[in-house]
Amino acid sequence: MGYSVDRLEKKLKGDYDKGLWITFFIGSLALGLATPWVAFDLDNSSGGVISFIAVMASMAFIPLGIISVLAAIYEVQADAQEFVEAYKRDYPKEPEIDLLESGYKKAHEYQNKAFKDALTAWLGLGVYVGLVELALLVDNVVVKNWSYLWAVLGICSIASFIGFVLTIISYLRKRSIEKALFAIQLKKSDKAEISIKI
Repeated sequence: MGYSVDRLEKKLKGDYDKGLWITFFIGSLALGLATPWVAFDLDNSSGGVISFIAVMASMAFIPLGIISVLAAIYEVQADAQEFVEAYKRDYPKEPEIDLLESGYKKAHEYQNKAFKDALTAWLGLGVYVGLVELALLVDNVVVKNWSYLWAVLGICSIASFIGFVLTIISYLRKRSIEKALFAIQLKKSDKAEISIKI
């Protein structure tokens, strides 16, 4: 892979923001691990299966959801035209149609990953918030620190909403790139008149 494409990929993966990645990872992990013991009074709670799952799910759902949101924010920025330009700089002698295809395929990889990460964040954090609310309504869960619990649920709700927005954006971009790739492949197979209609 060429230098320009490699540099663009590092930028999209957040290679230049390692401190931010580490902070988010440690912060979300600490938040997820601390929530069962800080927010809930586990000794006095006599909840059932739902409350057990809701309380324990924070250790996996919160870190996974927040890190997925951060990853999707980087990945959704992948622009096919930027990749095409990077491929042109790295491989100036390649045919234009091959460079277009390579650039759009690379951008499609990122948009597809952004879609999966955003969907994971949206569903994971949404399910967690729903489980906690259900456990509070149905089971006998004793909340030790309401302020902390509201803060956690607020963070999860905001991150879930961001995940929802990113899911829509990445899906639309992914579909647009897929259509462009289809047109490029038709052009490569000497069916230009069909690709123009598309």
